[in-house]
Amino acid sequence: MSQLNRKILKSNLIELRPLMENDYSEEYLSWLEDEEINRYLETRWEPQSEDKIRSFIKSMENSDNSILFGIFLDQKHVGNIKIGPVNCYHLHADVSYFIGSREAWGKGLATEAVGRVTQFAFEELELNKCNAGVYSGNPGSSRVLEKVGYKLEGCLKNELKGPAGWEDHLLYGYLREEYE
Repeated sequence: MSQLNRKILKSNLIELRPLMENDYSEEYLSWLEDEEINRYLETRWEPQSEDKIRSFIKSMENSDNSILFGIFLDQKHVGNIKIGPVNCYHLHADVSYFIGSREAWGKGLATEAVGRVTQFAFEELELNKCNAGVYSGNPGSSRVLEKVGYKLEGCLKNELKGPAGWEDHLLYGYLREEYE
């Protein structure tokens, strides 16, 4: 997948391009430190820093089974979307995403990003299935997935510790045969 780590994906409103270490910014760090933005991100469990973010981006640049795309609106980095890890035997992968820039909230960018990455997964990576997990307290993320075509496949009760206590882990999937 390393050759695909250089692929730029375009859609109507946004451009998705693999994040590089030099994409680090103080604004990016501020997203991960903001309790409202990070409330459903796993990064909230420990303090973030420039070194941690750069190290994470570098690990994604070198990954052979995941791609971390920056979501860019008018050349401005507004969030991230990741596909991976890709299971090369069973041909499935996880999709995860967030919009960090408050100015970009409510514009349908997450839906557009998930749609474009899912298209990439099926048409270029030739995957059979894409999966995503959602905290039950985050209905906006469920709507994003459902608009694209993902279906709720399961619910793991009280599996995730959310901002207000224990939450269900909603499991979504999208099969290639449903996409075609």
